[in-house]
Amino acid sequence: MLFNIDESCLEALDDRDSNAIEALTMLASYRRQGKNLIFAKRPELEKLRNNEYFNPETKKIFEKIFDEMMEFKNIDNYKINKYINVVREITGERVKKINNKEECQLTLKELAYSNMSNLTIIITENNKDYEFYKIIGKYYTKYKGIKSSIDISLESIPGGGNTTANVLESKIIDEKYLCLCIVDSDIKYLKKDSTHKKGDTIRKIEEIVKKNIKKIIFGNLYL
Repeated sequence: MLFNIDESCLEALDDRDSNAIEALTMLASYRRQGKNLIFAKRPELEKLRNNEYFNPETKKIFEKIFDEMMEFKNIDNYKINKYINVVREITGERVKKINNKEECQLTLKELAYSNMSNLTIIITENNKDYEFYKIIGKYYTKYKGIKSSIDISLESIPGGGNTTANVLESKIIDEKYLCLCIVDSDIKYLKKDSTHKKGDTIRKIEEIVKKNIKKIIFGNLYL
């Protein structure tokens, strides 16, 4: 997942906010492991790499991000559609349109008490589907101009039938992970009659989404 560190996070650090220290340290640690991608404006990165409340390892990670800024630039330079903006407090709607991108606000506290800065979970109906979507993802990043050195990091959880819906619901209830669920409608497009309907899997997924709509962020990403 792409995370942008808002300037309000630096204000929280100045106030010695424990959630800010915990959340940003964890975010940096997962970045070192290649499990997310972090963006921030140059002034914010300058403060992060020198912040007295971080341990030496965390400072090194922000130092590396700062040094790589000329290569990766900031989030406004990429033709991406969606990203997470880490903020001190949510202002206005959680999801908003910024510079033709969908931004979802996630607070430091939410990040500190969850595993959302870790690998994004992808739920598909089987492992072949996962491999197929990963290939599409790699092509998409290349098409959007994102550097080839940035890997797509996901944790695959295969479903299949009713299992897909059950796994998704458990992750939504848990509220600790970012989760992408991809299923097809199972409609038999070759049939010429109008009686064919969506398959059981997609119908159950839609029921779960409707039941948990307050926890859904930008379409097919789930909290």
